[in-house]
Amino acid sequence: MLQDSYNKKPDLLMCPAVKEKAMEANTEQAFGATSKAFQFMLIQDSRTGGKLWGSYGFNLWMYNAKVSGTQGRQLGGYWRSTSAPRITSETPLMGDAKWRGGAPGHRPDTYLGTALRPLGSSDAFATKEHEMAHFAMTRHSKGINMCFVDGSARYVKLPELYRLYWSRNYNPSHPQVDVTIRNLPDWME
Repeated sequence: MLQDSYNKKPDLLMCPAVKEKAMEANTEQAFGATSKAFQFMLIQDSRTGGKLWGSYGFNLWMYNAKVSGTQGRQLGGYWRSTSAPRITSETPLMGDAKWRGGAPGHRPDTYLGTALRPLGSSDAFATKEHEMAHFAMTRHSKGINMCFVDGSARYVKLPELYRLYWSRNYNPSHPQVDVTIRNLPDWME
């Protein structure tokens, strides 16, 4: 189980490129950034009882969700199992992130029209309304490292994030995706 592993070695949750930790819990400063780890709010380091830090986030569409509407996500978008995706080498499992997870998407999976919208800079604060922004940052030059459902891992350039199969209904050729890619800010290109 993952928890058994990070209980023994909490550094597994940290990208070696991340050198700082966020400041305070329950505030904007608890969120990570390009070179800052985020704080897990409800989980403690089992060895010390102290704060637990991370810099990788989960593709939240992988969950087997039971309730629709959580942060705008609809049940039909969840994969519910790692055996469900059709193109496992292009379906993100987890990657470098500013927060513990994100669910980039478009309708019908999410009713949030801002879920794909990029932010003004790599370190801008990403809210629940900006799901792609949890992953879109310049931690490793112009991209991030990601693990995929098939077990592979690779470097992904920021524009390529929009061409992955995040959810059950995510279409990399969806008009909203195309418009977003055409209008990416300079820091993402």
